Amino acid sequence: MPQAKKAYFDSTKGVSLNTYIGLFSIAVLWIPHGIFTRQPLLTYSNVISLFFSLIIIYAISRDNNNYKIMLYAFVAMFGSLSIYLLGSLTIRVSILMFLTLFLRIPQMYKEKKKKNIEGISIFTWIIAGFGNSMWLGAGIIKKDLGLIIPTSFNVAFSIIIVLVVLLRQKSLTVLVE
Repeated sequence: MPQAKKAYFDSTKGVSLNTYIGLFSIAVLWIPHGIFTRQPLLTYSNVISLFFSLIIIYAISRDNNNYKIMLYAFVAMFGSLSIYLLGSLTIRVSILMFLTLFLRIPQMYKEKKKKNIEGISIFTWIIAGFGNSMWLGAGIIKKDLGLIIPTSFNVAFSIIIVLVVLLRQKSLTVLVE
């Protein structure tokens, strides 16, 4: 929610479109996984993530005056969802793990390469890290590798994103003073 608010009302500079298309697509995939594995909280939390990711994608589209971006998001969503729903449990878990593992990398790359953090909400990544650590715990308790593996990486990547933003903010403060 903090990133959606910042993107919609303030700025999307430094926010990775690829990360949010990935988050949007992965939320779509976690919803049926939560239904199939009888984990309603997984389903509900991803419905909420889907909504906020869509707001961010819309804000990036609006700021770039390129509404084709919305179409790309929906194509990615329907493609992933089709493969997920038609595949076996192994394929489903593999798709979830692959997408979840790599969806934060574009944001990390953009932070490192562009060095523009203006539109990034650090609270979003703190909440993501905390939330994923809770899902990691749930995965460990349920012995669900489909939760354990991707959420482990998500916790680590969220921590890295927060640290990079904090370091850039500190270096920017030093430069301004």
